[in-house]
Amino acid sequence: MQKDSKTGRVVRDDLTGQVHANGTTVVRYHSPTNNGGSKWVVICGCPDKTEMVVWAESFKRGVVCRKCRNEVLRKARTTHGMKYTPEYRVWGNMMSRCYNKNHADYPRYGSVGVIVEERWHKFENFIADMGLRPEGVWFIHRYPPDANYGPKTARWATREEQDNERRNSKYLTFQGKKQTYAQWGRELGIDKTTIRGRVLKGWPVEMVLHKGKFHKSRLTSAE
Repeated sequence: MQKDSKTGRVVRDDLTGQVHANGTTVVRYHSPTNNGGSKWVVICGCPDKTEMVVWAESFKRGVVCRKCRNEVLRKARTTHGMKYTPEYRVWGNMMSRCYNKNHADYPRYGSVGVIVEERWHKFENFIADMGLRPEGVWFIHRYPPDANYGPKTARWATREEQDNERRNSKYLTFQGKKQTYAQWGRELGIDKTTIRGRVLKGWPVEMVLHKGKFHKSRLTSAE
């Protein structure tokens, strides 16, 4: 039974020798509080073994030192703990070029309908699917190059691999604008396979990119 040495009163919350689940350990009784409670000297369970004077209720709630508390807050804000890694920067750039109209590459991605699958809107899911960036690799590449970003269409790739696949992409130029089949398809609401089929048939570009059906050389609305 713990008693206050000055008043002789029994301490209401005797924490002598207790250890919290988080590792904080009670060292000794310190003093009473104005509301009849008590203060105790405790040591944080972290490697620094920081000593603190805390209320009994604070100990019961799981008090830790300031350094540990700041670390908990940091992880709460960025649960994956990878905010300053190359993988996080790649993910952030991917999101920005698809959704941030002020991004330099938005006109080639978000503006033409390239999106990031909803699962990858959370970095934790992105890193779970892609894994860590291989040594010497700095890019995430979509395959085919005109696909959206997602676990089935993206992979880590070198600059050389990106450039090679871009050179193999099929493009159409119409009214001074050059885009891949899929980019035209997203913009005009036409399936890219339809565009590819029309090109293979030798149709002129204005007919290839027409959102409608052709019958006996006359256009009829597809709606």
